[in-house]
Amino acid sequence: RAGKLYKKGNYAAASAEYRRALLKDSLYAKANFGLANSAYQEGHYDQAKSYLERLAGTTQLPQRHQADVLHNLGNVAMKQKDYHAAIEAYEESLIRNPQNEATRYNLVLAQRLLKQQEQQKDNKQQQNKQDQQQQQDKQKDKQDPKKQDQQQNAQQKQDDKQQGGKPAEP
Repeated sequence: RAGKLYKKGNYAAASAEYRRALLKDSLYAKANFGLANSAYQEGHYDQAKSYLERLAGTTQLPQRHQADVLHNLGNVAMKQKDYHAAIEAYEESLIRNPQNEATRYNLVLAQRLLKQQEQQKDNKQQQNKQDQQQQQDKQKDKQDPKKQDQQQNAQQKQDDKQQGGKPAEP
């Protein structure tokens, strides 16, 4: 029943059915996997991660199912923008099922997004350093009245040049 509800897109009802199945057998891997997928579809990524991590820790699953669990863990990490964790999960999944092209694609995407994220972080740090330097320069200028007078005089000369070199009339 839970599988049918999931396929119809009724993830909340599917979750309830998967929970009911887990009441009978808490180690039922298919129900745990379905519950994790339902939580993922509902946007409950922390819950999905919890269920998937529990499944990933079991050695009773065949290699192919372990690969699927790790693939989905990677998907959860991608939604949470934790690209390091996503890359690790996809790599582990590919060890267990090297033929999975969807996992390979997601791995490359996660690597690309991680690189972009790091570049943005570096750019932001660089911008913050520039902003701090400008603030320090402004503070120094405020503290040095001679420098402030020199800047005002330079500005006045610049204004005079723009006015055609004529002195301002009284």
